[in-house]
Amino acid sequence: MALREFGEIIETRGDKAVVRIFRSESCEECSSKGSCPLSVTKKWEVEVENTLSAEVGERVELELGSGAYLASGFIVFILPIILMLVFYLIANQIFKSSLSPLFSFVGLLAGMMVAFLFNRGKGARRFEFRMIEKHE
Repeated sequence: MALREFGEIIETRGDKAVVRIFRSESCEECSSKGSCPLSVTKKWEVEVENTLSAEVGERVELELGSGAYLASGFIVFILPIILMLVFYLIANQIFKSSLSPLFSFVGLLAGMMVAFLFNRGKGARRFEFRMIEKHE
């Protein structure tokens, strides 16, 4: 199930549009409301591809696939922990000394770096909203 939100175009920049998303009633029942930008600011501005040629002031519906939530959660939270454990086990087998915790920390940092680079690279496009419909 994909996340769908409604918003209003507040600015256009070439083939992009800035959409202000307002908090909806479904936010109260959401399990992620504590970590969502809408829970703090009550409004959220995102830049999306203007595939519908929407103009400033028009209301649009945006969609973010549910797979994007799972994948981003894995990359940001789980991958660094997995790399931390892998680095610890490898260091423990190779060195058999007290250096293993240091290598586990290096693994954690490597996982965080992978998440950072993924966020900056082309993979981050998977986690962007896309405009799917105009509304009156």
